[in-house]
Amino acid sequence: MYESETGLNFHELELDDRLLRDIARLGWISPTLVQEKAIPFLLEGKDVLIRARTGSGKTAAFAIPIIQNVLRYKREAEVRETTVLVMAPSQDLCHQIAKVFANLTYSFGPMLRIVDLS
Repeated sequence: MYESETGLNFHELELDDRLLRDIARLGWISPTLVQEKAIPFLLEGKDVLIRARTGSGKTAAFAIPIIQNVLRYKREAEVRETTVLVMAPSQDLCHQIAKVFANLTYSFGPMLRIVDLS
C-alpha cells in the first residue's frame, strides 16, 4: 500500500476510471513520492529521469502515464492502433514490468494487450 507524503490521491491525477479501478484493486491508496513527482510530467509527454530505491514505485510511475496516454490517443486517433515498447536490461525485470502493466490494465479486457517478449 503506497502512501503519499502530501496526501495526493490518484483521483486528483484525472486518470481514466478503469485505470483508477485497477489501481484500487492493487490496494494502492495514493501515489508514492516518486509517482507523485513523475506522473504529472509524464502525462504531459515530458521526459523524466528517475533514480530511486527498489520498491519506490518507479514502474508504476511510468506505466500509469503510458496507459493513460494510450487511452487518450485511442480516443483521438483515426487509426485505432497503438504500440508501446518498454525495454528493460534483464529478463526478470521485463517479467516484473509486464506484470505491473497487466495488473494496471486488468479492467480493459482486449482493448489493451500486454505482451512480454523476454
